[in-house]
Amino acid sequence: MKNRRIISVFFISLFLACLFLTPCAYALEDPSLDARNALLVDVTAERVLYEKDAKVKAYPASITKIMTTMLAIENCSLDERVTFSDNAVNSLPWECSRIGARVGEVFSMEDCLYAMMLSSANEVCIAVAE
Repeated sequence: MKNRRIISVFFISLFLACLFLTPCAYALEDPSLDARNALLVDVTAERVLYEKDAKVKAYPASITKIMTTMLAIENCSLDERVTFSDNAVNSLPWECSRIGARVGEVFSMEDCLYAMMLSSANEVCIAVAE
């Protein structure tokens, strides 16, 4: 239980550090971003400060992986077993970030957490969520 709390605090701290240590894009006249899409909103004033292809469909990527990891840490034991379904392995485009897990393969939750955070493994996130 203590390890789960330590790991949870670590990932929350990592997320907050990334969030608050990132330079503010709205302070720039014309920020140049490598991202294909971007949206910066002032929620208190309810106005868009910057957008780049904001209406183009895009997947939330790493933020979703961080949230999936955090929920897994809070709700699962590290030795819990995760079995990869056909949906988890085959529902993503091949060019997505993955580790090459196969249908029916079984990982410990701890191994899944490492795969999600270190390898950005999308199929592992789906298997854990299932």
